[in-house]
Amino acid sequence: MIYVITGVLGSGKTTVGKMAAGKIGAEFYDADDYLTHSSRKKLSKGIPLTEKEWKDLMFAMRAIVDRELARGGSAVIACTALKERYRKLLMHQPEKMKLIYLKGTREFIERKLKKNKNRHNASFEVLKTQFEMLEEPKNAVVFDITRPREYIAGEIAKMDILDKKQP
Repeated sequence: MIYVITGVLGSGKTTVGKMAAGKIGAEFYDADDYLTHSSRKKLSKGIPLTEKEWKDLMFAMRAIVDRELARGGSAVIACTALKERYRKLLMHQPEKMKLIYLKGTREFIERKLKKNKNRHNASFEVLKTQFEMLEEPKNAVVFDITRPREYIAGEIAKMDILDKKQP
């Protein structure tokens, strides 16, 4: 099973994804690792990505999805995928994939970001833009990010056990 964890900046995709992957013995991929140098630079300055930059990132993540599906194993992918068309590109074999949406309010995430000394002020501009472009997924397992991350990762691991029991 491939688990795609989506949500805006600061929602906990990477942390939850790593924890869940560890619990289920799956590969973990973070879309942030596949950003181009120029995209990283833009984001660090609070400049949102263009549609082409988003599309390029989604195609890079689709290649990972395809490889993992071909291998037949489990993987957890943390990917912002804010728009429905991005998620459709990734979730092309829904019977072998689950979409996890980490949902939180802008105010909650901003408070969390302010506590994180490693976050630059540009993060707040990116967050604002991401909330503006967010199309909340309709076919996702939704987790409230005010819940502990360990709890969310544990719930994903429980889903994996159930998924493996199904024929």
